Amino acid sequence: PTTDHEPIFYDLQSRGVLLEQLIRGLDRFDLKKHHFSIMSDHYHFLVDVREGLVIPKLLNYVNGGTSFQLRLNRPATIWGKYHLYIPSTEEVLGRVMGYVVGNPMKHGDVGTFDELRNWPFSTFASLVCQVGREQAEEMVCTMISMEDTEFSIPRTGLKAL
Repeated sequence: PTTDHEPIFYDLQSRGVLLEQLIRGLDRFDLKKHHFSIMSDHYHFLVDVREGLVIPKLLNYVNGGTSFQLRLNRPATIWGKYHLYIPSTEEVLGRVMGYVVGNPMKHGDVGTFDELRNWPFSTFASLVCQVGREQAEEMVCTMISMEDTEFSIPRTGLKAL
């Protein structure tokens, strides 16, 4: 998230800067299996990694590169504390995928699945190709109907690091 969830990426141009930096970072660290979404004050990504140390490097690359490109004149970082979780089962992984790609719908950036499929700031279209439209929509619906407090670590089988 951004510091204090400030909507720094409220416009499509600044959100595009973050999107391009994220894609470059995923390529740079050879993270082929991934999903993401970008909102005005935070972003989510889900990656398949062999070595956990790549995550802080990716975050440094994405967050630092985005801050540099936006040239925001601030005394402190625009980024808040990040959270890292490891899904413990395939079921939990599917739930997390739905949450990650469906976040723009949850936050009102898009209103329909057709809009979400065409939204450049989510990999929902990729998930549709992976699992089919019906299952992808079900994965998103299951998660966006939940409150953030219901998406707790222990009950969903996520392991916090």
